[in-house]
Amino acid sequence: MAMATSSVEANKAAIRRLYDETNKGNYDFIDELLAADFTSYGGAGFKDLHSPAEFKELTMTFLKSFPDLWFQVDELIGEGDDVLVSGTLSGTHKGDFYGVAPTGNKVSWTGCSIFRFRGPQVIARWQEFDALGLMGQIQTPPPGAPAPAAPPPVPAAKPSDPTGGATTPEENKAIFHRIIEEVWNQGNLDAVDELFAADHESPSAPGLPPGPAGTKMIAQMFLAAIPDLHVDIEIEIAEGDTVGGRLRQKGTQTGAMVSPAGEIPASGNAVNFTEVAMLRIKDGKVVTSWYWTDMIGLLTQVGAMGGPPAARG
Repeated sequence: MAMATSSVEANKAAIRRLYDETNKGNYDFIDELLAADFTSYGGAGFKDLHSPAEFKELTMTFLKSFPDLWFQVDELIGEGDDVLVSGTLSGTHKGDFYGVAPTGNKVSWTGCSIFRFRGPQVIARWQEFDALGLMGQIQTPPPGAPAPAAPPPVPAAKPSDPTGGATTPEENKAIFHRIIEEVWNQGNLDAVDELFAADHESPSAPGLPPGPAGTKMIAQMFLAAIPDLHVDIEIEIAEGDTVGGRLRQKGTQTGAMVSPAGEIPASGNAVNFTEVAMLRIKDGKVVTSWYWTDMIGLLTQVGAMGGPPAARG
């Protein structure tokens, strides 16, 4: 057990150092940390990368667009060979970014990655980031773009008694599984009142109402648009009071979808998209949640976007 804990802490320190060295301009550390057969799996519609050189190339692409780019680590948890890190990136748009001319705008966005180690090196990475939020800061809506549609009404929360006591990582995983299965796969919104605290907040979606109401709002919107939505947990990591993982979501868009671009009519298209979620749990209830969804991939699949930029292959 002590050796396992030591390994997890070493892996977390290595990921923190990756961002520290990048902030210092030491990009050679990428070659040291990533295995020769390293693969980075998409996210936000981006193509898979298959070597440290391709990962470094993507990093340099962002740095050419945002020369003062800064990586801030916000949350870091590890279990086994996996490390989940969330962070905030900020910089100034001074270079072309996949066809978007420099605006001089100062931008900030969040993202989340899961790194898998093999010994002291990283063998794989899965990432998602707020690509729509970033693009919105360096673009202006085209003339005549529809305004976002009003969200559906949210069912009132039902009072529930606190469970009391701290939960273990395994208990937190069980809560995570219940949220995925009962709320998302079964559409049981009553379970939200039991699983989310009255003061729950979601920093990745600051416009949502606090408490269970915010989760119900998001669930209603997605389930109305994709009634047969099914979510699978592909990777799961828990440490302390935090649990997170990578999700695979599939279904058919047979209902109207509310998006930042306005209401998208039913397309009848099958969708297959990913997300990274992270939950903080206290007294058996989720008090904070973060979600990074591949909205660009989803909107492309339902025909709301013409297609991903060249970087997404």
